Amino acid sequence: MGGSEAAPGTMASLGAVTTVAVGAVANDPAGGAATAVAVGAGPVVPATGVFDDSANEGAGALPSSTGSAWAAAPKESAAARVRTTVTGSFERMTKPTRRFGLSFTDPNCFAENALRCPRYWTQKGEVVKTRTAVVRSAPGQWDVVEVDLEEPRQGELLIKMVASGLCHSDDHLCTGDIPVGVYPFAGGHEGAGLVEKVGPNTPGFDVGDHVVMSFLPGCGKCRWCASGMQNLCDLGATLLQGSRQDGSYRMSLDGQPVGQMCGISTFSERSVISVDSAVKIAKDIPLEKACLVGCGVGTGWGSAVNSAQVQPGDCVIIMGIGGIGINAVQGASHAGASTIIAVDPVEFKREKAQELGATHAFASIEEADAYAKSVTNGQGADSAIVTIGVTKGEHVAQAFAAIRKAGTVVVTGLGDITEVGIPVAISELTLFQKRIQGSLFGASSPSRDILRMLALYQSGQLKLDELVTRTYTLDTINEGYADMHAGKNLRGVLIHN
Repeated sequence: MGGSEAAPGTMASLGAVTTVAVGAVANDPAGGAATAVAVGAGPVVPATGVFDDSANEGAGALPSSTGSAWAAAPKESAAARVRTTVTGSFERMTKPTRRFGLSFTDPNCFAENALRCPRYWTQKGEVVKTRTAVVRSAPGQWDVVEVDLEEPRQGELLIKMVASGLCHSDDHLCTGDIPVGVYPFAGGHEGAGLVEKVGPNTPGFDVGDHVVMSFLPGCGKCRWCASGMQNLCDLGATLLQGSRQDGSYRMSLDGQPVGQMCGISTFSERSVISVDSAVKIAKDIPLEKACLVGCGVGTGWGSAVNSAQVQPGDCVIIMGIGGIGINAVQGASHAGASTIIAVDPVEFKREKAQELGATHAFASIEEADAYAKSVTNGQGADSAIVTIGVTKGEHVAQAFAAIRKAGTVVVTGLGDITEVGIPVAISELTLFQKRIQGSLFGASSPSRDILRMLALYQSGQLKLDELVTRTYTLDTINEGYADMHAGKNLRGVLIHN
């Protein structure tokens, strides 16, 4: 359907929706009667509904919740009219999108792309109620509400969530450091649960399967997936928009769309997710521990092993010992670093870091820098990993000053995404051949590395149980984030009823 214009009278299928191009139309008058047909086992029965396309927005009233509607191409174009025959209720796509090089808010949107175009109607499945935590505006806090959740479509799963980690990235939504595409916005991106329903024509999953959600979907087809960099998959472009790639939503509150964090919203008791975000795991792994590898563990571990490329005997500094930094400690230890220096102002976190592999711990980067130089003949650490909860340019600069020539600074933490600038000397960057390396999910490939980390957990080489400081319920989620800000937790975990 995306390659060439549909010929009159031909059929094409897109998911559960069938379109029929029924003739070319040019300069179609604005407004007027639109013909609709009921869908059933018997003969086709015509019905009439009003379709007002005066603003080229495809606003229309359908004659019933079962039937079809004319989706006229914009009157400026000579594209064919399209009749969409579906069963169920209907929803408008409202999010502008661009695919295959064509803007689908453009007045020349062709009819064969009608089902992807924000002006047209798409099929909407059965609706169930579920509770979730949403942020209604930023700055704000989590509000537990009951939302309408649509059943899974093709390529999707209905998940009964069991556990979700309370990651600092979700807190950035509340502070406004990370803006999102729509409010209310359902949070959570580190979770594990059970498959409750499988969308139509969706192979590879069964009801009852245990899955870990990857906050980074993987299509397996784009340049980045094909190059072994699944964490950079092009599907990540809409993670903060809250919608699917086609602009549609699966959650709503009082008739208004609700965005889903990373398309998975793991703070929800039930969620509809794409199979591109689901990793099936063994059923004997406790889900309240397995959820941690969906973000925090992989991000920290990979920051050391993949991004910093820690080698045996290395000296490594890790700035910020929270849910990410503690796993950078584990990763550096696993890679064989001989000196692992944890930096955090909270004594409890410094103690935990030493329990999980740090050889030394200091309250400030100045102390850590001095110690690293004292054990490296004044050269500095081989690498420094920045995992501070609200990362600023000055933190990166401090890490940069603490590494040796040809050393690496790995920047994993996030902060206000509008802030620009890292105060480092260009001469030091160039003449000392230092490197500043960003790290998304620890440069891991989720569908491969989530399973690898769980295998390490099962063999005793990766600690997960020790990471969970305290558990919370959905109704106490704000308490969990208050504890995070107070430095009481390595990782709080939300347990769904």
